[in-house]
Amino acid sequence: MKVSKRPARPYLIIIRIALFLILAACVAALMAKQRRIQARSDIYHANWENAPIRVHDEVANMTPAQREAVLQKYFKSTNPSLRFAAVDEKENTKDASFAPMLEAALVDSSSMVRERGLELYPPVDPVRAEKVMLAGLQDDDSWIRRSAVSTLRYQAIQDGLPDAKATVPYLIKALSDPEYSIPYLAAHVLCVITNHTWEVLRRSSPEKQKAVLDKWRAWWASKEKTWPVNPVYKDIKPIYPQRKDPAPDFGLRDLDGNSQNLGSESGKIVLLNFWLPESKFSRDDSAALQKVSDTYKDKGVDVIGVALPIVKTQAEARHWIEIYKTKYPQCLANDDILSDFGGIDEPITVLIDGDGKLRYRWEGDRDYESFQAAVDRLLAEKAASGQKQ
Repeated sequence: MKVSKRPARPYLIIIRIALFLILAACVAALMAKQRRIQARSDIYHANWENAPIRVHDEVANMTPAQREAVLQKYFKSTNPSLRFAAVDEKENTKDASFAPMLEAALVDSSSMVRERGLELYPPVDPVRAEKVMLAGLQDDDSWIRRSAVSTLRYQAIQDGLPDAKATVPYLIKALSDPEYSIPYLAAHVLCVITNHTWEVLRRSSPEKQKAVLDKWRAWWASKEKTWPVNPVYKDIKPIYPQRKDPAPDFGLRDLDGNSQNLGSESGKIVLLNFWLPESKFSRDDSAALQKVSDTYKDKGVDVIGVALPIVKTQAEARHWIEIYKTKYPQCLANDDILSDFGGIDEPITVLIDGDGKLRYRWEGDRDYESFQAAVDRLLAEKAASGQKQ
């Protein structure tokens, strides 16, 4: 008697497919976890939080020569967290041997490295440091300006400035800075230098704050013509970032399914913004970057948003994009891009030039003017390069 083969039941096939997909997802998750663990264990992918600790632990028991060699090696790394850690580890170095690293830090692409260089310069060379702070007061980056005036304030109170009067014209200009905290700090330094008591108090009303600032301007109008001018401090210019590292290639799909990668952006200037939900930094960045996108989209400048891993799904990303009111392409981050760009786990924006070189890296939020100045600088370089060719 011939026995007929029973056909496979459809629900069994569905169960097998589901089990296979679940297994595949588990394997992929385990592999991703292993990659993250490996990235965290590799010091060259360390982030801001663990890089200084790991570098300190590594060099703690070394001879001075060994320690210096290791710090110099890390300062040359393409990972800005390691460069920051190398500068930070030399905090107690107060001799001239530290100056070359500090000078390189001032022109770094990373704002954190630049800030740390500003803060650590005064004990090494007070005169040069004072000039550096005055250059910092005129920087395009609002965070560098704030760091410069904060360091001037600390030095004026603690150790005194080599030529305090030379800083006054620059501090008067800083009273008009659009970054809200800088005029307060500048007025405080002026009080220390001149012995006046015209401080700008944050708790005061806008009218009272303006009255104090106007009092400083009136005072300066009566003093400017006879104010002693030290030619050493005259016409100090800003110090711009000069470091150029090849930007890591990245391959992402945006929420509309389009490919976003560095190769397809060849010749274009790219602002890559890593963002978080419910973050004031990201909210402020998004508004500024949308304005950049609207202003420069026809000039060879692209803005791309990358949601950090706390954003799990496209639906969640779209929810926050609607809140932030951004229209430029948005992607979900993967492990590779986070690791390749230096262990990113917080809001950061990077600026890549048309040759694929990483030129600026801003940790935290920035205003439109900071982004605008950097983009304009790269566009001017591109135009000049085209004229030469």
